[in-house]
Amino acid sequence: MPTKRLQLDLTIEDHDLLDRLLVQSALKTKSELLSQTLALFQWAAAEALHGNVIASLSATGETVNKADIPSIRALGSVRAVLDALSPTEEELRERTRQPGISADLVLAEMKKHLERTDEQLASPVFESSLQSARQVV
Repeated sequence: MPTKRLQLDLTIEDHDLLDRLLVQSALKTKSELLSQTLALFQWAAAEALHGNVIASLSATGETVNKADIPSIRALGSVRAVLDALSPTEEELRERTRQPGISADLVLAEMKKHLERTDEQLASPVFESSLQSARQVV
């Protein structure tokens, strides 16, 4: 497979972390480590775009820790916005069938949801996440 050279400027802490991960993972090269890391990030991004949470589970299936990675969290916000922007016809019918709930109320609810995400959508993290998301989908 053809390759390209990549040069990185890392903090000393990040460089040390890279070295530790290389030893802990038993991988032979930093290229292998980066490749595996990219695969993991790509999987996490795809999961977030599907509305899933990235978390670790104990052997008994209990949630131990949820990942809090800003760019992945922003992709989850992208999914929420897409869902809010495109409810199915059946969802709209179901919401407006409930007593006292009009289509105007549903649309106002959707607008509020979108306003809450405006700040996230304007962030640089969102922009870079969106670019990553375009590559994943």
